[in-house]
Formats: sequence, C-alpha cells, structure tokens
Amino acid sequence: MAKIVCIAEGTVRPGINAIGDVVSIHDDNVDLAGTSYTTFGIVEMPGLTAEQVRESLKTLMPEEAMAYKTAAVANEWSLAEPEEQRVWKDGENLWRFLEDRPKYPITLADVTEAAKISLADYTLSAAARLLTIESQAKAKILLDEKNLVEAVDLNRTIVLEPR
Repeated sequence: MAKIVCIAEGTVRPGINAIGDVVSIHDDNVDLAGTSYTTFGIVEMPGLTAEQVRESLKTLMPEEAMAYKTAAVANEWSLAEPEEQRVWKDGENLWRFLEDRPKYPITLADVTEAAKISLADYTLSAAARLLTIESQAKAKILLDEKNLVEAVDLNRTIVLEPR
C-alpha cells in the first residue's frame, strides 16, 4: 500500500507550503504512526506501491528547461555572461518563465473527500485509483500567477514562405 504524506492544518507555513501539498510518498513498510506524523494528512492507496504513485504524479509535472539570453552577436566570442532563466512548457506548448518554484511541486488540495475515499477502496482497480489521483492532483507551477508569464522569445515560430 502506498501512503501519501500531505501538509495538513498543523503543518501549514504560509508562503512555504499549503494544505494538500505532497511532502512524501512511502510504501506500507514505513511506519507513519509516530508523533512526527500526527499533524500531517495521510492518504492511503492500497494495492499500489510508492513508486507507482510517484511515477503517476510525475506525469502531471510540465517539461522544464533552462533558457539563455546573451548580448553577444551569434558566432562571436564575448566576455558577457549569458542571462539564465528556468522555463516550463504549458499544456498549449507555450514556454513560460518559472519565477517561483514551489517547495512541494504537487498538491492534493483539490482532491474531493469522495475521491479520497475511493483511493482507499480495495474494490477499485489500481489503475482506477491512479486515474482518480491523476485527474485531481495538480502541479503547483500551474497555480502560481508569477509562473504564467509567457517567454515570448522562446515561443516565436519561424514561418517558411513557399518558393
């Protein structure tokens, strides 16, 4: 059984994390009953391994890259340092600047109570439980307005005119 440890009421630190942020994912053999876990929310997913859940949630993360900007002329040496900026690609295939990387990249804040109950339901297939969590979990990069600024220079398309 996979266990997802999430930020809950007692562990919220404004500006750093939020309720529902996924802190870690463990297999059943990890004891999460100690006092250090009493203030966290724990979502159990029977029939799945921690690795399966991690891989499933990883699919929610957008593609990221490092973009470079330089004042130097192309194909000429320069002593000018290039400017670097992390960027990410949204669902519309547009590059956007990554201004504020969240401490915890995935959140389960929007997962409904009914969905949380179904995640622990042994009668549902493992595939159905993975689909449930994939459909309701969110990548936090997408939720921060500071990260929605389009990297216009990276999104320019070259249109070739026919001869």
